[in-house]
Amino acid sequence: MKKADIITIITVLLISISFYIYYISTNKLSGDVEVLVLYQGEVIYKTDWEEDIDLVLAVGSKDYWTEEHQSFHEVDKVITLESDIINVVEIKGNKIRMIEANCKNKYCLEMKITRNVSTAIVCTNGVVVKLSVSEYGGTITGGLIWWK
Repeated sequence: MKKADIITIITVLLISISFYIYYISTNKLSGDVEVLVLYQGEVIYKTDWEEDIDLVLAVGSKDYWTEEHQSFHEVDKVITLESDIINVVEIKGNKIRMIEANCKNKYCLEMKITRNVSTAIVCTNGVVVKLSVSEYGGTITGGLIWWK
């Protein structure tokens, strides 16, 4: 490869990165945004994403979510399922994250949703947390809006 080719590739890469940073910093979600919690494709919980929200959701079997477990995780609402899954979702201000899960790889614990980054949180045990924006009439997945 010639020196000019390398300079061209680096220039295009830097321009692309700068456009991406500009897009992320200027395109914040606003308006009526809903948080959807799904289990195996079915909506099991829905709430408005307000600026001052402070909510901890627990998803799993009734046997696991005893009063002791609920107080330990400071759970506000329990969504009971027949399955043996355990997921705890924290919705706090401008940030949504999974704080506990009993899935194999635990990748979902590293994912988060903010007003700038609207990628869905996907857990391998079937729980998905994503956003719905009524202004566009669709769901946001991976920063893209899918119209109904």
